[in-house]
Amino acid sequence: MEARQAKVSMRGVRKSFLGNEVLHGVDFDVAAGQIHGLVGHNGAGKSTLMKVLAGLYPDYAGEVLLGGQPVQLTSPGEALQLGIAVIYQEFALIPHLDVAANLALGRETRRGQLWIANAKMRSDAKELLERLDFNIPLDVEVAKLSVAHQQLTEIAKALSRQASVLVMDEPTARLAPAERQALFAVARRLADQGTAVVYISHFLEEVLDICDVVTVMRDGEVVASRSAADFTLAELSQEIVGDKFAQIQDPQSVSLAEQVPEIDELATPALELAAFGAKGRPPSNLVLHPGEILGLAGLVGSGRTSLVEAICGARRSKGTLKLAGRQVNFRSAAAAVAAGLVLVPEDRKHRGLVLMRPVGENIALSALRQFSATGFLKAKNCNSAVAKAI
Repeated sequence: MEARQAKVSMRGVRKSFLGNEVLHGVDFDVAAGQIHGLVGHNGAGKSTLMKVLAGLYPDYAGEVLLGGQPVQLTSPGEALQLGIAVIYQEFALIPHLDVAANLALGRETRRGQLWIANAKMRSDAKELLERLDFNIPLDVEVAKLSVAHQQLTEIAKALSRQASVLVMDEPTARLAPAERQALFAVARRLADQGTAVVYISHFLEEVLDICDVVTVMRDGEVVASRSAADFTLAELSQEIVGDKFAQIQDPQSVSLAEQVPEIDELATPALELAAFGAKGRPPSNLVLHPGEILGLAGLVGSGRTSLVEAICGARRSKGTLKLAGRQVNFRSAAAAVAAGLVLVPEDRKHRGLVLMRPVGENIALSALRQFSATGFLKAKNCNSAVAKAI
């Protein structure tokens, strides 16, 4: 691959939190017209490094250059003015505004000094979404959208800023294959137009497929950086894990028969649905056997989320649901949890975790009855169970 001039150069970047250094002198370059993959396990420092670039951590040490010129990134607004846009892993949308208003946020078209030109704003948003091939309802409040549609809105908002540097932090985590492919096409088109794209993902196959260069971070340091074509999937995995003695087998070399265990279809099903579904949605029939992993696939809006929420008592349902051969009718998610049926929701921020409380409390939250007596929590038992779970 021919060498390209760096659009972004980060030199010796360090960042600490409460005296604990999490970035240890990181060097990172992204060229104009390049899709640069940034990978590593959770806590490797990827998002922290990109938040430095986005101006969220102005107290960093080291140097950042844009187009060869040193800059001091002191705020997200300044980063945006310099042409740096970020699609964050956690959404930065205003939930009670509709999609069109979120896409224009901070750059609203106005009529005079006081009035927002809503019709023009909506037509601009419609044109943007059509150009990106994103099917999102413009007039719906963001809070009422599915998580996947919120993700697409976040992506469209960043792309609307005509940035010269675009950071995508786990952009496909909540998208179906069709939406992923549309996003890949957009990223490649932007790179072909000269945009420098940083692509962060845990999906290593797509990183090797879409990226020109891949940089691996581990424990706050860069441990490898070279052309994507020079990595195999196994080599990239091993760089991330860092265990030189780990025998990581390329999944493509394992036959399907070797990966899938035999299922005893004569055993009582662990879960059985008969004409079952969320109220207002089409019913489904399926059988899940003990020891089996059953995948639900479909486009955004196909009903995957509503079905699993109905199964786990989080939505009103219709039809027959059997758990280990016994017919059940859960009136709440708590009742489903008590029966051993637990939902890990796609929207972890609003429906999965209590973000202002400690990790341990969140882990124990759905099982508090196991650790309480006469309304009082047995902290010692709870802490022991949490430590064991971790």
